[in-house]
Amino acid sequence: MVLRVLYLGLLVLLSNAPATVSAQEKNPLREWTSSQGKKVQASLMGLDGTKVKLRLKNGRELSVQTDQLSAADQEYLTTMEKAGRDFETKAMPEETRIDLPVKVEGGPFEFKTEHYVFVSEEEVGKSFISESAKIFEATYQAVRMLPLGLNPRPPGGDVKFRARFMTSKSFQDEIANYVSVGPNLRVAGIYLAKRKKIWVPYVSIGAVKKGSQMTLKRTADTSTLIHEITHQMMHDWLVLTPMWFTEGMAEYIASVPYQNGRFEFRNSTRGLKERLKTKYRGLEMEMISPADLSNSNDEGAWEGRMEDYLSAMLWVHYFVRMDRGGHGEAVAAYLKLMGRAKTDTNLFIDEYNAAVKGFEKKREKFNQQVNAYNLAVKTFRENGAAYNERIKKHNQQIADGVVAEDRVEVGEKPLMVLKAPKKLEVPEILKVNKGQGPIDVFAIANARAKPALMSERDVEKMKEDVTAAYAEIGVKVSFAAPREKEGNDE
Repeated sequence: MVLRVLYLGLLVLLSNAPATVSAQEKNPLREWTSSQGKKVQASLMGLDGTKVKLRLKNGRELSVQTDQLSAADQEYLTTMEKAGRDFETKAMPEETRIDLPVKVEGGPFEFKTEHYVFVSEEEVGKSFISESAKIFEATYQAVRMLPLGLNPRPPGGDVKFRARFMTSKSFQDEIANYVSVGPNLRVAGIYLAKRKKIWVPYVSIGAVKKGSQMTLKRTADTSTLIHEITHQMMHDWLVLTPMWFTEGMAEYIASVPYQNGRFEFRNSTRGLKERLKTKYRGLEMEMISPADLSNSNDEGAWEGRMEDYLSAMLWVHYFVRMDRGGHGEAVAAYLKLMGRAKTDTNLFIDEYNAAVKGFEKKREKFNQQVNAYNLAVKTFRENGAAYNERIKKHNQQIADGVVAEDRVEVGEKPLMVLKAPKKLEVPEILKVNKGQGPIDVFAIANARAKPALMSERDVEKMKEDVTAAYAEIGVKVSFAAPREKEGNDE
């Protein structure tokens, strides 16, 4: 089973109005027909097993058994299920906030809050951790409250998330073992997926040393830290989601206006424009081609340039705030289909491996039977040859006139004592992967999930929709050419 290398979340910095939604609704009104021919105008709200939830034109909702619908309607439901549009999502929150002050326990080098364990290289007070933890706990709350299905939880079965505050020298020395940083660039923070923790230099969060302790400036830019915390919140998705989505989600959350434990999602468009004017000032608003949204060659496609981060942010902002009603339904569907694909693939792998194990036992037994049969055949042939020789000699003796009592005794005709073993049948599941090569869960999941983003649109239609949505907020975007012809939609 092939999985991507666990991701090192990395944010590189150069040294030197309410959200607008597109006109496209989630699921439009359409005519539904019962198996008895009764017709009704309604839109699909969700599909739960054998029941479909519909919303009538007058707003009333009803639940219908899928087998009571026409064949055409059932086919439509199958199509919607494949596109991830078969479930109801919640509305995007206007804002998220945490209760203040943040409760902190421990010190002076290790502290605990409700969802975090913090380790500091320098001695710090509870006020420092309380201010820092406010950002961590608020980001956790924001990601958890988004109706996207990210469902953040501590990785590896831990009870709490983990973070480490470090001096600049210690940070630079440590990350040199993980990443290569070019000239005129500095790393402002990093999430190490394999170690399941965030490393943050004090300077990146505006910390200064006063006396023997570190203190935190409340006016410091928190976007870097929020970006990395978002990676940590998405730990379970890092091996499945492509880099544009991983980095785009981190940049999207970091662009939402934040203040004192509160994320103002109602003002995310304003936050986007501000980030475009500051961090991405002077860059062309070029987005990767829609054909590359589920690129199987993801690591080769992502170069880690500022342009890549910009493109990623624009795509995620579009899917979360502009597409299909502006409540993140495309992303929720995308993750749901990806999760289904991962589950189905892992179940397939488990069943496949179980079939291999069972087939191996049968194969060993079959080989034993074949060996026994081959030995019996060899013995039969040897006995048959000896028998034929005795017959030949016996017949010659008759021709030579040898009397009966002096002739060679022929004996009983040899018999084959074993039947050939029945041909061993290969289980159907083992025929699926005839080449016995690796199963790429990342490629399978992204191929399954891509329809949720495309929403029955081809590449050109997607470009039109994105261009129009950004034009409404005064942002002009363009698109790069597809990175590879094979497998794209053009």
